[in-house]
Amino acid sequence: MPRKASIYVLACVAGVLNSILPHAAEAQTGLTIVQVADINPGTADGFPGGRTGGAFCVYNDALYFHADDGSSGSELFRYDGASIELVADLNPGTDLLGRAQDSNPRGFTVFNGELLFRADDGIHGRELFKYDGQRISLLSDINPLVTESGSARGSYPTAFTPLRDMLLFKADDGSHRMEIFVYTGSEVLLLADLFPGRKGSRARDFTVFRNNVLFSAANGFSGRQLFSFDGSKIAYLTDTVPSESTYELPHLSEPNFTVFDHNLYFRARDEDHGTELFAYTGAEIRLMADINPGLDDAGQPGNSDPTDFAVYKDALYFSADDGTHGQELHSFDGQVGTLVKDIWPTFQANEKGHSYPSALTVFGDLLVFSADDGIHGEELFTFDGDEIRLIQDIFTGTDRFGRPNGSSPRGFAEIGDYLVFTAEDSDAGGKVYMFDGATVQLVSGTGNSQTSPGHIVSSYRFVPFKNSLYFSAEDAQHGQELWQITMN
Repeated sequence: MPRKASIYVLACVAGVLNSILPHAAEAQTGLTIVQVADINPGTADGFPGGRTGGAFCVYNDALYFHADDGSSGSELFRYDGASIELVADLNPGTDLLGRAQDSNPRGFTVFNGELLFRADDGIHGRELFKYDGQRISLLSDINPLVTESGSARGSYPTAFTPLRDMLLFKADDGSHRMEIFVYTGSEVLLLADLFPGRKGSRARDFTVFRNNVLFSAANGFSGRQLFSFDGSKIAYLTDTVPSESTYELPHLSEPNFTVFDHNLYFRARDEDHGTELFAYTGAEIRLMADINPGLDDAGQPGNSDPTDFAVYKDALYFSADDGTHGQELHSFDGQVGTLVKDIWPTFQANEKGHSYPSALTVFGDLLVFSADDGIHGEELFTFDGDEIRLIQDIFTGTDRFGRPNGSSPRGFAEIGDYLVFTAEDSDAGGKVYMFDGATVQLVSGTGNSQTSPGHIVSSYRFVPFKNSLYFSAEDAQHGQELWQITMN
């Protein structure tokens, strides 16, 4: 039993309507999509990176991921830029129905020159494994307990976060539920039992800040709180709230830690102000801006619900509701919170509209994001520091209820001089588009594919490797397989 000791992937990505560009055209130059391999031949799915396409990692100049080749089950594969190969069938054999057993490797993290991940070898349950470039081995059987039927329970290690010469993660050893562990390079230790009992602290949002790892966790008596690990001990940071403050301790609610102006900003809630913008300065926790002040009709503090943070041109940008304009784009310069633009001014009967800016991404001199202006649905917008522009109405028209369609741009990733993203259209679901800072174009395909794959499964997952972007997608001929975006 472990004993107690005294975050894209290597720890493995004037007015609104001033200018609407012409309909997206297929790109003849710039980028091209090509299928890397049909790992599971035919129309069957290879599921590279899993069904959501998120399990990829670059290690030793190769791209590692889990996939199913149709005979080995879901196992660890490697792509070196030229060919794909099965690294190992960690869980060999078949189940009672004759189907190949799966090891389902997940959570890839490079640490001390080795590739660490969670997998099930059919003996120990989902546990911590390592690959040194030659062989895979069990690093630790953290939860050796078995179920009444005799199958291994597994510890389900996840949220791997390197800090200097150690690796933090959370796992369930069977005695302390989901708690915080550390791998020192030679052994795995239970770092702390923050919430004794059956539930566990279920720590999350691990973020390196000022050479410490900060995270939120439940402690059993005051909700989800802020903690820090400096390499030797865990500190309860909510104790740093100034004693003269009239508000209660903030309860963290979302994984939105963002470093700005030497502070760590996040969304939190206290009794007097509701859910607002807070920060940890390294010495104390502060309310930085009460964007939705006062009380609502029920006599409760207003909630601005800040989310989707991005640092752009010396300010922090995010989506928030000031109580008057709905959920819109706001900024904070270190002193004052400001509404940037009411992108969707009204909804109906003078009710406030919500544009819900999301996926805020800095691209060159622009802030790129997805938002809904109430006319075009959720589409691609930019902000240059002066004005917000709708760049492209990719999915035109309305749905069967008369509401405007929206392409829901997501998964922004840079390659060369382009910003790549996925968006839906009236044709065949999600496709890959590119933005050069001025125009939007559909990325062309090769071979029999006249456009990009018919449906992008891993909509938010573009992985950079060897000057290309890789992602998991499906088309009618091959199922879900590995695809590549390259420069022409």
